Amino acid sequence: MIAGCSSVIPNPDAPSGGGDNGRVGTPTPPSIDSPTSGPAETEAVDTESTTGGDTPAQPSNGSAFERPTPPNSPESKPQSRIHSVRFSNQEQSPNGSGYADFDLFVRANTTMRNVDPEPDVDGEPYFYVTVEGAGVSRASVPYRDNGTFGLEVPASALSQYSAGPLSVSVGLYDVDHAHDDRYDSWNGTIEYTPANGPVATGLS
Repeated sequence: MIAGCSSVIPNPDAPSGGGDNGRVGTPTPPSIDSPTSGPAETEAVDTESTTGGDTPAQPSNGSAFERPTPPNSPESKPQSRIHSVRFSNQEQSPNGSGYADFDLFVRANTTMRNVDPEPDVDGEPYFYVTVEGAGVSRASVPYRDNGTFGLEVPASALSQYSAGPLSVSVGLYDVDHAHDDRYDSWNGTIEYTPANGPVATGLS
């Protein structure tokens, strides 16, 4: 979307993610803005205006992971804006049945015209992604009535976790001076296995 570091182009055929409202299913493992733009904010891929294959963009650098700026004192204004979320670009772990890396493919209504008081009446939408409750990605997005967006989950943000299911959430927010408005959210889970962890042998 608007600010920019690295981004990804998702695979629309990837398995679905779990949801808190029945809009999408559970992941199928193998038997499985802009307050202050900073280095942690990314530019999501707007797939409506992107051409090419399913190859994700390469990271812009090899620097250590930095937490994105969290929503500013969020205030809930619930609306049905996130239509579906799917896990994409899953990288099967060589050490087990889970995934070592993944991104997200989101379909949502991000239009926010005349939602703020004067003088800046139009909203500034962004997605905020968390894993196990901790922020991993923030991406500003353009207005789309029924847009499709690729959101990157940095592999370096996952390395702190042990093998097992990870809870993942996506929130759609609007930047505001006092309280960022949260218009919708999605929750799912995915089986994670670190790529550099011990190889699962199946022996006791």
